Amino acid sequence: MTPVELCISHFGGLRQLAKAIHRDPAAVSRWKSTHGCIPHTVQKKLLQAAWDRGINISAHDIIFAKGKYDTQHDLWQYNFNGNTGIIWQ
Repeated sequence: MTPVELCISHFGGLRQLAKAIHRDPAAVSRWKSTHGCIPHTVQKKLLQAAWDRGINISAHDIIFAKGKYDTQHDLWQYNFNGNTGIIWQ
């Protein structure tokens, strides 16, 4: 799941996300074609909108989407557009 897909899901849909951050739904939809990345110019506003609505999302989530923590190796694993990656702690 990409960061855009994650945020759309948390906000309850593309239009709801767009409205929450005062963007055109078409603009938010285009983010899906940019590897699912959320533009850095919107990330802070998106985080604030999520927190204002009680949506449990972090800065890590809007950059890398959800991953899982590998306690054995002390790192985060994530799947981004079908590619698996790691983030060291």
